[in-house]
Amino acid sequence: MDPTAKDEMQPSLPPGSSCPGPEWPEQERAEQLARGAALKWASGIFYRPEQLARLGQYRSREVQRTRSLEARIKSVVQSYLEGVKTGVWQLAQALEAVQGAREALGQARGLLRGMAKAVQTLEPLREQAVQHKQLQALSQLLPRLRAVPAAVVHAQTLIDAHRLLEAYVSLRELEQLQEETWASLGGLELPVFEGLGPLAEALGQAVEATVGAAGQLAREDPALLVAAVRVAEVEAGRTTSLEQAPRDWRQRCLRALEEGLERVHFGTPLLPGPGALAGWLEALRVALPAELATAEALIAPCCPPHYKVVRLWAHTLHGGLRRCLQQFLEGPELGASDAFTLLHWALHVYLGSVPLGQWEVGGSEAGGSE
Repeated sequence: MDPTAKDEMQPSLPPGSSCPGPEWPEQERAEQLARGAALKWASGIFYRPEQLARLGQYRSREVQRTRSLEARIKSVVQSYLEGVKTGVWQLAQALEAVQGAREALGQARGLLRGMAKAVQTLEPLREQAVQHKQLQALSQLLPRLRAVPAAVVHAQTLIDAHRLLEAYVSLRELEQLQEETWASLGGLELPVFEGLGPLAEALGQAVEATVGAAGQLAREDPALLVAAVRVAEVEAGRTTSLEQAPRDWRQRCLRALEEGLERVHFGTPLLPGPGALAGWLEALRVALPAELATAEALIAPCCPPHYKVVRLWAHTLHGGLRRCLQQFLEGPELGASDAFTLLHWALHVYLGSVPLGQWEVGGSEAGGSE
């Protein structure tokens, strides 16, 4: 290639200008690589002399490419500068908004402090308003509250007269009035209702005593037995807004049925003395089936099905008999006649399973029959 052509391809600098040295070694190396690549490209293009005629075209094309790159760079830089300008403007607006919000929060804080002072000032007025509301409710309930002591006495009279359903209705009316008063007065308890607790306990004891005499009442006054059971069942489904312990009258009735039955047949005064065991067992042989028949025919219809009266009767009679026989075996040594009677009765008369384990009578053992 002609050296003059190579000189023409070298970029010329304006007169009086000097190319500043690179600021970093990497920049100098990059420029050297770029110049080497350009010279290599130019040497390949203009290697033959006939291609020198096209030098002007190449120069014009490179100038256009350079201008295009400069325009694109300028556009990118301009866009970037506009974005920076927009971001700075938005930051300024956000700063103004933050300052405005800060001032508004300061004003709100001042207003809240003023409102707190106002609330403290109005607190006595609020208490007076609550008291006025309570007095208004109390004035409306006052005629009914005046009648509470007389109603308590009347309910107690009904309990003494064994009019249990009417007594329970009266008790519930008084308790509903107590709940209404408690809600109207904001949980304030009035001394006028202090008699309701003893009244409810008296009614519960009356219900329990009535159910405990179920065997007798089923024959003489079944309506009273039914009334007692109904009171217990209605009470079992009752809910109250007051913080009161539930009155579990249903369980008390079931316990009363068991205790009353055991008291009739296995009470301490009924236990036989020495030599009288045969007569006592014979009486039980007749009485226990009759008691079960009475429970099925008379007592069960007076009670809800879930009481399972016949099963309860059989279980209670069996348990009472077991305890009595156990007392005999653990007590003083039985005579020969009583021991023989007891063994004969257990093996041949009472054929059910008596869970006494091994019976020790006079040094001999006999197993309970199955």
